[in-house]
Amino acid sequence: MFAVDHTQRLQDNICAWMPPAAVAPTAGTPVIVDSCSGNRQQQWSKVGTQLSNDMSGLCLTSSAAGEPLTTEKCKVAANQNWRLPPSQH
Repeated sequence: MFAVDHTQRLQDNICAWMPPAAVAPTAGTPVIVDSCSGNRQQQWSKVGTQLSNDMSGLCLTSSAAGEPLTTEKCKVAANQNWRLPPSQH
């Protein structure tokens, strides 16, 4: 669920985010799931059907079924398109 604080909440207080050590994340950085804190590493912006990380500007990317999600340079590609439920208010 895409929350008003721009976090991508997977359930209750669990968020998708860039690893804390990834101060300058690069393409291919894996996305981790952990408790929500609302920090910039956990904030994502919806750009059409893509999710762009507010800290890195990279898009959430699915490489293959069963593989971890990563971030990559945003491009027009099926593996960067996401269907999200409405924002939580």
